[in-house]
Amino acid sequence: MEHAEVVVVIPAYNEEKTIGRVVTELREQFQDKIGIIVVSDASTDNTVSIATSSGCTVIELPENHGYAGALSIGMTAAFNRMSAKYVVTMDADGQHPVTSVHEVISMLSSKGEPQIDLIVGIRPYFARFSERIYSMYFSLFYNVKDPLCGLKAYSARLYHKLGTMETYDSIGTQMVIVAKKNRMNVFQVNILLNEREDEPRFGGRLKANWRILTSLARAINYSIFG
Repeated sequence: MEHAEVVVVIPAYNEEKTIGRVVTELREQFQDKIGIIVVSDASTDNTVSIATSSGCTVIELPENHGYAGALSIGMTAAFNRMSAKYVVTMDADGQHPVTSVHEVISMLSSKGEPQIDLIVGIRPYFARFSERIYSMYFSLFYNVKDPLCGLKAYSARLYHKLGTMETYDSIGTQMVIVAKKNRMNVFQVNILLNEREDEPRFGGRLKANWRILTSLARAINYSIFG
């Protein structure tokens, strides 16, 4: 792995329909200015071969680690092996347009001091009522409108505060709490969304809402006692 100041980490589970286009658009937009890591979370389709042929770094996991587990492995590789200053996370399903990714990365280079520790995307809508409830809690207590957005940017300083993506099933929100509790520099940006081309990674509506609400209960517990 070569050095890159900004590395985009993309967790992917059976995303052969979209991963090639996602990586190609990133490479066309940024050329060699960023690193790209695709973490294949035990995919059983052609995700690995397509991502590899698209010219990015691919980490192939033999066992499924879940969304946050795959992200954490990719982030560790970016920060420790590529000496990244920032990691930008995005989904492999094509919902995050490259224009929004570009806006996040532009913020990293334009803000100057104080150093950015976290950028959280704000989606134009929520697909589930449980996401609205999650948003209400984080808006009230942390002034973060969309903690569940998959498009985020993390500093190495923030990541090493925890040393992993999460210590409970936070669906990628624990870092928001860590950043806020440690008075680190958190920014938010409105992003666009493309139409999803595949099934949601959380499954059906009832299952997804239950998981999100359970995660919120754990986040509240961590907020109070963590």
